[in-house]
Amino acid sequence: MHQVWQEVKVSGDTAYHMNTTVPRRVFTIGGGATMRKLLPVLLVAWVLARATSPLPCTAEAACSRPDPLQPAQGCTVLYATDGEVMLGGNNEDYVNPLTKVWFIPGEGGSFGRVYFGFSDYHAQGGMNEQGLFFDGLGLSTTLPVSKEGKQEYAGNLVDKAMAECATVECVVGLFEQYYANDSWHWQFLFGDASGESAIFEAQEILRQRGGYQVATNFLQSATPPEARTCWRYRTAVEELESMETLSVEAMRDVLDAVH
Repeated sequence: MHQVWQEVKVSGDTAYHMNTTVPRRVFTIGGGATMRKLLPVLLVAWVLARATSPLPCTAEAACSRPDPLQPAQGCTVLYATDGEVMLGGNNEDYVNPLTKVWFIPGEGGSFGRVYFGFSDYHAQGGMNEQGLFFDGLGLSTTLPVSKEGKQEYAGNLVDKAMAECATVECVVGLFEQYYANDSWHWQFLFGDASGESAIFEAQEILRQRGGYQVATNFLQSATPPEARTCWRYRTAVEELESMETLSVEAMRDVLDAVH
């Protein structure tokens, strides 16, 4: 399933157009998005085949070799900005083909948001009406979450961020104030409409530097640049560094190169 979301101005407001063909997606998250009223909880499912495993984007994939990706081999998440255009995109390479997209209206001061995931309706990625984008990536290791000085949050902290935050800075504040799990075997990349992004690990928050950020299925805080051998990560970085003009099409080409 290919999902491309692009903001389209309609009489001063913002509409969202989606095409679906193959399994990757690009989000245009430039400033000015307002999508104040999303459709009441619309669930759309594309059934391609049956699958059994419930966890997304695991890292059991021999990330170091550029062989054709097999089911459960992992995700690639990108964010890039040239100062005027902000784009986020990701591949959901996974064994479960029963993918879903659902919409949560903005109510009671919360932001409307669109999520992507599977039949358990646990969001693997999405975007809110303010242009805040995120996607999650599985890891092969489990790490304790940094709890010092934080309050326990009983709900879904990512959904809280998407409902309340317009910026990465706001998300950083929430994750520095709360924790919702004792340990993580995953990480997140968030990007916003102002040009900021960050990777959220269990114990570290890695801010974007240089206009782009790439995440795959390893911990960058524990892996120096020269030791980052994941072919998907290295290919995406090379493609972004050599990109002449940032566009939806160019980001789609990067995702094609690592799919």
